[in-house]
This record gives sequence, structure tokens and C-alpha cells, in this order.
Amino acid sequence: MKYMVGSAFALKVLRADHVVLADADDFLDRDLAAYLSGANAPMPGADGWILTKGYHLALRKGGAGLELNGAFEVKEYNRTCGTCGIFLGPSRHHHIEAFCPEGFDLAAMMEAKPAQVVPTALLDSVVNATDPIEAEHDSLVRLLGRHIRQASLFVFATVDKPLAAKGCGHGNHDGPRQGDIHWHRVVKTEPLDGCAASFGLSEVALKPKLKMRLKAFIGRNRLIKGRRDAKPSRNA
Repeated sequence: MKYMVGSAFALKVLRADHVVLADADDFLDRDLAAYLSGANAPMPGADGWILTKGYHLALRKGGAGLELNGAFEVKEYNRTCGTCGIFLGPSRHHHIEAFCPEGFDLAAMMEAKPAQVVPTALLDSVVNATDPIEAEHDSLVRLLGRHIRQASLFVFATVDKPLAAKGCGHGNHDGPRQGDIHWHRVVKTEPLDGCAASFGLSEVALKPKLKMRLKAFIGRNRLIKGRRDAKPSRNA
């Protein structure tokens, strides 16, 4: 429900041209908007963009906040993090309107001053529309791109530049791998200061750990070995 209502609010009240579903522990590159508004617009009729490259950031709780212990570029980023789909406003508006137009009524009431009491019937209508489980192919939740399953349902232009990051290891995850870095997807290690600057992490302590680099090295070697083992033998 929160994804749909938030999107409706962004479109109706804020007049947003683009909508990104972003979790609180994920990050977007400060140059993302400029990159997409340049020569990288999607094809006519597309719904938006999908980020297939990105970073996993090893975060740990430190004395005064968070520490960044490692930054790793991963392949298939869109299969690891929900902050990967960028929707064009008209496309997202069309999909919400088709499934739950009441979402826009609710968004308008959120803007009203003084605050209005939302009718129970309106709330029930929105809840019932967003209730189907995420796994259902045509459910509203999946249609609107909740996390990693949106790519098969929309026409997305691929962004293969790492312009998003997932915060890992800080204890605020309940999904696959318990929020750990997908070591088997790691492509390379990135300098911490560069990632911190790109994602606005100037207040986060940078404390690289050798253990993180070793895990990435082992994971990358397994990935390379798996690719080699998958190749057909020349003698076959």
C-alpha cells in the first residue's frame, strides 16, 4: 500500500516527472537525474529505466552512527535490491489509475489543510486493492514494481552504469541472505571515498576492513570458476 499511495502523492501533489521506489537503507547517485535527463532517455512508449549495475555497501553500526567497511560493484543489481526501477510519471499514473484510482483521492486528502479524516470506505478500497500477495503475477503490488520483480512486466531501458547502492549488514534487513552482500555477484571492489562522495555519505565513517576484501575476492573467484565450469569442453 505504501508504494502505491506514495507514488500517487508524488504524481498528483508533487507533479513528479519520475518515480523511484527507494528503501530507507538504499542510496541513489547524486548524478542519477542528470544522467537520465541527458542522452539516456528510454525509447518511446517505455515505462522507464532498470538499473542492472550497482553497489553493495558493507555498513556496520559505529560509535556515533554508521561505518562504511567496504564497497563492491555487483552484477544483476536489479535482482538484489528493490531500488532499481525508475518509472516515467505518465506510465506510473496510468497503471495506478487502471488498478486503484482511489489512491489519487487518498493522496489529495493528504495534501488538504486542515487535515481531513479519511473515510473508512476509501481506506478499505485502497487496502483491498493493494492486498493481493506479491507473488501473484497480476497483483497491484507486483505491477507497481515492489522490489525486484518489476522488470518482466514493464518496458524498461537498461542502465548499466552503477548509479544506485544497497546498504548491507547493518541489521535492517529481513529478506534473502539476511541483508548480507551477495558475494557471488561481486565484480570488483570500489574505493570507499569515491562511493561515499557519489552517494552523499560524508557523515559516515570510512573504515575499510580486510575481511570484506577477502570475502569479495573469494566470491569473485567462485563466480569466475563457475563461468569456466559452465563452458562446454572443446573435446565434447
